[in-house]
Amino acid sequence: MGHNRSQETPASTGQHTPLEADERSVLSRLLHTPLLRVEDLHISTGLSRATLYRLLARMQQHTWVEAVSIPALGVRSCSCYYLSTQGIARLAHEQGDDPVHLARQWGATEHALLRLLPRAPQRLALQEILWEVCLSAPEHLTSQGQRSAIAWHIVHDYAYPVPEGERQGSRCRVSALVFLRRRPQVAHYPDALREEAAQQQARAHEAWYALQFLQDSPLLSMSAIERWLARLMVARAHAPWFSPVVVLLASPEREALWHACARWIGEQQQPHTAFSAIVTVLTPDTTRQAEDFWLRSFRQLGTGTARRLDSVLSPVALDTLPTAMQVLFGNEEATTTPTLRPIMPEQAMPSSLQKATKQHSRATPIVRGRFANRIARARASQRLHHLPVPLAALTLTERERGLLSLLEHCPFASVEELASWLGLRPSTVARQLGELARAQWVQEAHTLLPEHPHTRASTRWVLTERSLSALAATSPLPLGPQMIVVEGSPAGHSTVLPKRAAMLRREAAWRHQRGVYAICAHLARACRMMSEAGTAHSFWWSAQLGTRRYRWQDTICLFQPDVLFEIRTGEHRLRYWLEYLAGDPSGRTIERTLLVYSRYVQSRAWRAEDALLPRLCVVLDGPAQERRFARGLTQEAPLLTPLSLLSTTMGRIHTRGAFAPIWWSLLPTRGAPEEKAPVRVSLLDASFPSREA
Repeated sequence: MGHNRSQETPASTGQHTPLEADERSVLSRLLHTPLLRVEDLHISTGLSRATLYRLLARMQQHTWVEAVSIPALGVRSCSCYYLSTQGIARLAHEQGDDPVHLARQWGATEHALLRLLPRAPQRLALQEILWEVCLSAPEHLTSQGQRSAIAWHIVHDYAYPVPEGERQGSRCRVSALVFLRRRPQVAHYPDALREEAAQQQARAHEAWYALQFLQDSPLLSMSAIERWLARLMVARAHAPWFSPVVVLLASPEREALWHACARWIGEQQQPHTAFSAIVTVLTPDTTRQAEDFWLRSFRQLGTGTARRLDSVLSPVALDTLPTAMQVLFGNEEATTTPTLRPIMPEQAMPSSLQKATKQHSRATPIVRGRFANRIARARASQRLHHLPVPLAALTLTERERGLLSLLEHCPFASVEELASWLGLRPSTVARQLGELARAQWVQEAHTLLPEHPHTRASTRWVLTERSLSALAATSPLPLGPQMIVVEGSPAGHSTVLPKRAAMLRREAAWRHQRGVYAICAHLARACRMMSEAGTAHSFWWSAQLGTRRYRWQDTICLFQPDVLFEIRTGEHRLRYWLEYLAGDPSGRTIERTLLVYSRYVQSRAWRAEDALLPRLCVVLDGPAQERRFARGLTQEAPLLTPLSLLSTTMGRIHTRGAFAPIWWSLLPTRGAPEEKAPVRVSLLDASFPSREA
């Protein structure tokens, strides 16, 4: 009897019972935006969390929906849901569409999901910001001083349609595009005629807004930022509408780099291509702060002027929006009641939003899925390195991602240096590197560096091809080739190295970079020791953030110090340029080094960033080299007058520490080169600030 009943179920006879409204809503949301959490579905569908947990559990039993967790979220880790092949087929049957066509149209295929997985932590952080913008909009986009009714729609990974002849590399993309429709909030009447009249009056006073978001990444260099800004200006010149841009910075220290890139690109492009852009810092704690995102501190990109989010928004004409948006906002049936709700699109976005995927045969599953099970099996068999790179990258924790990112910026760093920069114990870093090496994310570099006694003292590490691919997949903007094939051993075996690592394989370049690593490690340890002693100090350094492009006598010049580093003590912020002159520098080398700084100082390009110049710290290998440098400074001293210049030796840093009074103040109060015992000051001495020009 029971057996006969099971044969008569709709699933076995090929018939499907109609989906419930709640099921259809959840499946549609997961089709259009994969990897959503319960909280995201709660906001976008209006269903309660209890209802969603019950629905998702039932859908997982039907194998319509699958879940995967994101370890990189740390304590905020949770399940993210996406549609399986059965779920896509069930929704396609309900809509009378082909499952393969539906999955390709909305980017729900296996290939598209694997592209999203490495960026899942950044995407979820962005999603929380977007919810804050949409849910708080009624209080800020008011209508006649009253709370308004807001409808919204979010498009992730929007690509601007740019004419073929104007494209510069890949297409111009933004992380998210938000459309807001504002109407006066009206009361509800029991009389249908009065209700319709009130709605008609509200529609007569509606306005539309658009806002673009771009997530910054530590992987984006100055050149990558400049390319994106140039493409955005090309899109601005050809687009019938263009909304303000909000750049979510990865860290506070990257703000100056973005401003400098924006100023440089603004000088090169035509004035009519300029666009409004503001920047703010996006940290892991941003969404947990009590501060409203609309009230956060924003800066105008390029000038640094303080702005508010509502001050950069202006209404957009409906007929200039994409055709699909006009259909959405013109759909009267979908715009009836809720004050805060998304508008569910009933047709596909423009072709620029569709994902190009490979051809699938009917026998191939649209979504192979089961990501959590595949990861668990690979972890149990210790074969994580056999997983596809995007799926293996999902297993990386937040600390492991940070370690890989640091190794990308600092190839061939040792365990002790990495530990000092991360503020961890060397044993902890060594254990993590061992685990990453077993998963083939990093490799030892003992056969890749020039033979030198110092390189044998400690093991140095470099990224593998897998980790470079994984890091590139996390970038919100397309990155160029980051790898070079080099000969890695005397036997002639080739290996793939990061570009930065390949440039250090020459003996002179590696000797110089090894000294820079040692100095920055000493600075980091000195800051940590002072913090442990009760004085709060923070320290960061970068070889990329100090790079600037400027004009000097009708010539485009590149200013690139070895390191830009910053030390903060309470409210005081001290910035420094670091130059390390390895070996026994000649007079011509000293003159060439000082000429780079004198040109940049005279160009006054630095005045757009700060009224105070960073101090210049020059480190040499011995006392004889330091005295030679002081003598070589005589000719360039008048051109370097606004600059504070300090020098010391590597031996003094090793024996006494980076913050000890070991720095010879050559400018502005320079001791005579013949002085046997010049007066030396501390790096933190406030009596020697950089002077205004």
